[in-house]
Amino acid sequence: MVNKKLNINQLSSIFQEAKPFPYVVIDDFFDTIFFDKLSESLEAYYDDNKNNGGVKFNSKVEDGKWGSSGLSLSEELLTLGDFLQSLELRQLLESITGFKNLKITSDLNSSGYSFFHAMSPNSFLGPHTDHTVDMNGKSYHVLNIIIYASKEWNANFGGSTTIHDKNGRIFSDVEFRPNRALIFLHSPISIHGTQRISELADKKRFSIYFDFYSDEANPYNHLMLPSFAKINSPHLFYFNNILDYLKPKNRKYFSLWKSHYKAKLMNIFKRKL
Repeated sequence: MVNKKLNINQLSSIFQEAKPFPYVVIDDFFDTIFFDKLSESLEAYYDDNKNNGGVKFNSKVEDGKWGSSGLSLSEELLTLGDFLQSLELRQLLESITGFKNLKITSDLNSSGYSFFHAMSPNSFLGPHTDHTVDMNGKSYHVLNIIIYASKEWNANFGGSTTIHDKNGRIFSDVEFRPNRALIFLHSPISIHGTQRISELADKKRFSIYFDFYSDEANPYNHLMLPSFAKINSPHLFYFNNILDYLKPKNRKYFSLWKSHYKAKLMNIFKRKL
């Protein structure tokens, strides 16, 4: 299923040396036959399900995004789901990233988790970090993979994955290209987002997202990273203006930051005991 010609040593070096946090981009990630079959099936699946379930996001920082959570999956998506949960993929990611004994999420496509995403023209996903702990509350979220799954795409449509520095400013971006995979470290400093898609785009931006976890006491030790506390934190979005957090329509995002700082204070308190 995966391209057999990947140079693991080269990919590992790129991952560890990337700034502002480790990531690597892999073109032609899947073999052509599998990717063509998958990408061709996603348009029909999306059209059949976009108005019948899943989850929709419409806010200043989550605009026009749809996820497959809670829906029955097609044959192609079930096959893909099996691969995302496979030992084969985890061993590949471990060899590239240096993590050990990667764990997977306990539920593939539950009401709180989507692994197939679609974004329409003028959609946007603002800079954010993801949840830090799996639903079981123990395993720490250390790695993400995003696979760009549209069969065709024009670079002028936008939709790149943006990579941000610790202050939320764009540091670099990864152009959206069919059958490209982006593997990146997840941590409290791994701020990322999606560039706004052009209103002129005549395609949907389809992507596959999956995350991985670790039960290791210090899973990041093999990487040269700034120090940060391992805490149970939710998704956090970064607004350009701090006053935006106080607007009634953004109350949810303000509440997420309150939960984050509460967890930080609890962590400091535990360390002092």
